[in-house]
Amino acid sequence: MKRRSVLMLSTVLGMVVSYLPTYLLSPSQHSNTDCSLYKLGEGLDQEGQPFQDFSSFYPYYVCEHLNPRTKLFHFVASFNVIALVLSMIFDSGLRVTTILLGLIQGYGLAWFSHFFIEQNKPATFQYPVWSFLSDYKMMSEVLSGEYVVWE
Repeated sequence: MKRRSVLMLSTVLGMVVSYLPTYLLSPSQHSNTDCSLYKLGEGLDQEGQPFQDFSSFYPYYVCEHLNPRTKLFHFVASFNVIALVLSMIFDSGLRVTTILLGLIQGYGLAWFSHFFIEQNKPATFQYPVWSFLSDYKMMSEVLSGEYVVWE
């Protein structure tokens, strides 16, 4: 299957899958963290220091994604990356261009949501690995019905 077809199909499927927890589990919160503990947009922990580990970073990450549409954009972007990786494994083999496409569309959708919806700076710029891991942790939490994604 061509990469464009994979992205179109996975985008639609990702939106459907992201809606299922809303329909089945009726989440009620935008965050499971007290966001008043952080100065949002600064990338610093509760004491005003750079984050030292993932477990202290993740609550801040959630606070940087309070708008449900931002979570939705991240969910679809992460879903698309998974679809592209699976298409490489099962269909087209390892291709650098597919990996680049996954990075561009994944970060492109996520950053679009930060700049134009959430109106903040992505944490990826300061904490790229933890932000990447956080995308998938947040995705799993959306699937388990912890957050509102559709209003």
